[in-house]
Amino acid sequence: MSGENSYFSRFFVKFVEVSAAGLATAISAYLLAHFAGCCGRCRQQAEPCAAAGYRCACRAARA
Repeated sequence: MSGENSYFSRFFVKFVEVSAAGLATAISAYLLAHFAGCCGRCRQQAEPCAAAGYRCACRAARA
């Protein structure tokens, strides 16, 4: 019985580890795309960015 319990325990730990890594990757990709994409649009084309309704941190910092 001890060997079976150990197998499920290792599987559960590995499942949590892989799930956490996937979640961390998704969150970091979202934040990178949000902040880098928004500020990049504001620096290159401030007027079309504002007209489209984007609110950028880089634009607020300059004002």
